[in-house]
Amino acid sequence: MKHLTLVVLATLLAQGSAISAEVYTWKDKNGRVHYSDQPNADPNAKSITTTESSGGVGLTSKQTAESARALNEQQAKRGDAEKTASEEAARKAARDAACNSLKDRIALFEQGGRIVTNKGGEREYLSDEQIASELSKMKGQQSKDCK
Repeated sequence: MKHLTLVVLATLLAQGSAISAEVYTWKDKNGRVHYSDQPNADPNAKSITTTESSGGVGLTSKQTAESARALNEQQAKRGDAEKTASEEAARKAARDAACNSLKDRIALFEQGGRIVTNKGGEREYLSDEQIASELSKMKGQQSKDCK
C-alpha cells in the first residue's frame, strides 16, 4: 500500500499543470539581451508570458482520477504478467525435474539395474522382458514429454 501511495504521488507530481509568469526582456547599449522578472526602465523592454510546470499543484479531480485509474491498470497488467511468468517457471521446473528423474531411471536400467520399488514400498527384481518393456515405456515418455 505504501508503494502504491508513492507511485500515485510521483505520477501526480510528474504531470504538473501550467502557471503563467511574466518575464521582461530588453537589449542594452552593447546589444546584449537581458531577462528579468522585474520591469526595466528601458523604454524598449518587452513583456513575455511564459509557462512553467507547477509540479502537480492545481490538478483537477478528473486528472487525479484518470492518473489513479491508469496506474491501477498498469499495476494489474504487471501483476498478471508476473503471475503468468511465475506459473510458467513452476511448470518448467516440474517438467525438468520429471525429465531428469526419467533420464536417471533409463540410465539405471541400461546399466544393468534390475531392482524397482513397488507401490507398497517393497523391492522387486525385474526379468529381462520386464526391463525391456519398462525401457520402451520410459523412452516413449521421454521423447513425448522431454523435448
